[in-house]
Amino acid sequence: MTYILASNVAELVPFLAMVALKIPPALIIMQILANVFACRSEQTSILRLGFFSNPLIWLGIGIEWALVLVIINSAPLKQIFSTAPLTPWQWLLLLICPPLVLGAEELRKAIFLRAT
Repeated sequence: MTYILASNVAELVPFLAMVALKIPPALIIMQILANVFACRSEQTSILRLGFFSNPLIWLGIGIEWALVLVIINSAPLKQIFSTAPLTPWQWLLLLICPPLVLGAEELRKAIFLRAT
């Protein structure tokens, strides 16, 4: 099965470059955030621990996102890091991925607890 993303390679290269420069750093950060919650306990669900039981995590998340937004949106840092503002579909992608990571870890914990 073949999918056509562009009518020629010259049109495809800028798209791939844009995705490679913008999405991965922000996506990595979002996955790390999901991991922060997933790995707070090896066996206890985050639903039992509570998302807001450790305020320092939220402070760290706020600082991390402030840095991401500054890097993506400030003119001098855009040039240094070759970034551009994210489009709405890219934000949607970033919001969809962390719950998948967290859900997979919660499922692992549930299976592990039943097995022991």
